[in-house]
Parts: sequence; C-alpha cells; structure tokens
Amino acid sequence: MKLRILALGIVVLEAIIAYLNIYAIQHSLYWAISWFDILMHGLGGLFIGLTILLILLYRGVSMRWGTWLGIVGGTIAVGVLWEIIEVSSGLYQTETNVFADTILDLIMDTLGGMVAGFIGFAIGRTAKQRTV
Repeated sequence: MKLRILALGIVVLEAIIAYLNIYAIQHSLYWAISWFDILMHGLGGLFIGLTILLILLYRGVSMRWGTWLGIVGGTIAVGVLWEIIEVSSGLYQTETNVFADTILDLIMDTLGGMVAGFIGFAIGRTAKQRTV
C-alpha cells in the first residue's frame, strides 16, 4: 500500500513540475524571475530522489543511512548529468556567472534528494509502527 501511495505522489509531483515548466517557458519565467530555476531544481531533486526511493523500496531494500546516501548520491548524479546537458545545449548563453548558477542548482538538487531520503525514513517508521 505504501508503494502505491508513494508512486501516486511521484506522478502528482511530476505533473506539477511539468505544468510549471510549460508555464514558465511560455511566460519566460526562467529569465524573468531569478529564483524560479532554483525552485524547479529543488522539485526536480525531490522527484528524482522519490523515484530512486520507490525503486529501492520495490526491490525490498530497507531504509538505512546507507540507503539514504544512495538516494542522495543518485540524485546528485542525475543533477550533474542535467547540468552537463544544460551547458552543452547552450542554455547558459545569457548567464553571467555559470559556475555559481551550476553550484546553486546542484545544491537544490541535493536538498531535494535529502528530503526524499527523509521521506523514506518516515515511510519506514510508519510501516514499523503499524506492525507493532
């Protein structure tokens, strides 16, 4: 049951991210509002982290600190890949400080992954409490 709820939450989160992204592109929010990209990276990190969490829980991996580190590490890896895609596609042509933007994006990706990991602990704790 908890996996279905988690999966539904991930689908809802992805729908929100997709809507915000489409709206932001249509209305140039990424360029008009300086913090909008930061918000999207935080939500994206949460999405990636929750997806990794769902996969791990589905495979029967129990939530431990090593699992949490795996979720965060996986989220960072996807974030780094995304930054490479952003740079190689020329999205930074108008950016004045690419390095600072990249670091902030990766920090937000990481925070999203960390939150996903803590959600994993909460899900695990709730499941244990129900069985006791």
